[in-house]
Parts: sequence; C-alpha cells; structure tokens
Amino acid sequence: MQIRVLGTAQDEGIPRLDCECNQCSAGVVRHGPAIAVESNERTILVDAPPDVKQTVGLTTVDSILLTHAHIGHYGGLFYFGREGYDTERKPLYCSEKMAAWLRNGNKAYHHLVARENVELRPFAPDEPFELDGLTCRPISVPHRNEDADTVGFRFEENGSSLIYIPDIDHWTRKAERAVRKSDVALVDGTFYSMDEIGETAEVVGRNVPHPTVPTTMKRFEDCETDLHFTHLNHTNPVADSSTPEYGTVVEHGFDVASDEQVFLLNSV
Repeated sequence: MQIRVLGTAQDEGIPRLDCECNQCSAGVVRHGPAIAVESNERTILVDAPPDVKQTVGLTTVDSILLTHAHIGHYGGLFYFGREGYDTERKPLYCSEKMAAWLRNGNKAYHHLVARENVELRPFAPDEPFELDGLTCRPISVPHRNEDADTVGFRFEENGSSLIYIPDIDHWTRKAERAVRKSDVALVDGTFYSMDEIGETAEVVGRNVPHPTVPTTMKRFEDCETDLHFTHLNHTNPVADSSTPEYGTVVEHGFDVASDEQVFLLNSV
C-alpha cells in the first residue's frame, strides 16, 4: 500500500486570497487537504478539495472517499461532473448523512448523483468495510457538523496501517486509540497557536476549534506511531520549514507532512 499526500493545507490552500501573513508573504505553497491511497493497481482519492485536479495529476481515480461536508474536502467533486471529467458511476464512499446532503442539500452536487457521475455508497461510521482489497475503518470524530458528520479513515493492509484525520475539534479516547494502533498517522495540525490568528483568536477558537500542534504533541509524546501534521492553516508557522516552530515539531520526534510526500506502508 502506498499513500501519496496530495495537499497539506487547510481547505483553501496556501497562499490565501488577499493575505499578507508570514507564510503567504514568504511564498509558501501548499494545496488543499487530500491523499491518494494506492493498492492493487487501484487509486482511492480521499477528499476532493477545490484544487484537487492540480495535485492528483493524470492518475485514474478508481473511487472516492469523503471525510465530511466542508468545501475544502468536497469542492473538487465538480470536476467529476458533466463540465469536467464526466465520470460514469464513479464509486463515492461517504457516511449516510453526507450522502443525504449530496443528494438533497445542494443542487450542484445533486446533479452529480442524478446524472450518475458518481454512485453513492454510504457506510456506517465506526464500522469497517473492504475497499479495493484494503480494510477501511471510518472513525467518527467531533467536528463542526453543520451539514453532515465527520470521520477519519484508517487503512489496513498486510499488517500495516495508516490513519488520516485532517479535521477534529478535540481528541477523544476513540480517536487517540486509533492513532496509537497505527504505523503512520496524518492528523489535524490546523493551528500551532491561537495567537497566530491575532485579534480574532477568541472568536476563531470558539467557532473553529482545533487542537493546537503543541497540544497534540503533548498528548502523543509517548506514542510510537510515526505522526505527521497536515491540514495547516495559512497562519500556521509550521507550514514553512524554515521557522523555529517547524524545528520544534521535529525536535520533539514528530513531523510536518509535505505535498507530494509518499508513504510505503508495507515497508514501515
């Protein structure tokens, strides 16, 4: 099993529109959050941010998995429609709540279903299923679920495993156990510190909660899992490998995922 990291930024990507923060000003470029899981000559696209066609390249996507209903994770589905790729019954795996939203919550995405560009294959959170020869475990996690629920995914093959949790509001025991049981983890690293948001920190922290990078490092300091941070907000200094904060992450035995990074799970 091979995992290609397609994008490691928060939904919009880096740089952000009309922004002069340190990372945007420094020319840091990171794409929206997504990975490609490749096994048995099949490619599973996990999340479809708006810039996904810039990162997935010429790869044939055999199936799609969605974590939740925020635009940075489903916006790229447009490219599978009539005006783009115009796929035929492309398998799209998501929770039943997410499937209901795609059918009924937004007319543009309803067209994808009605025109059979995608074929919805709902799963039940926390119940494993087989997908292209892999065991996939969708793990329910707390997040802002305005339109649907949110899951992370744990992929297992031949005794190796990787877990992908790009968005979580706070660490639950269930999510923590899943990380600790995995060989590799790609987890929510949206903010390093709420101070990076400036005057809006209190409002953002209340309305857009995420565990900070130091909080997660503290929680997993005794963990043997190879843990990498992803889903980085444009304000997050670890998005830039030249910053002291990036160095701190590495010094503590963790890492920051990079676009185009590849994990070969059977060799872990």
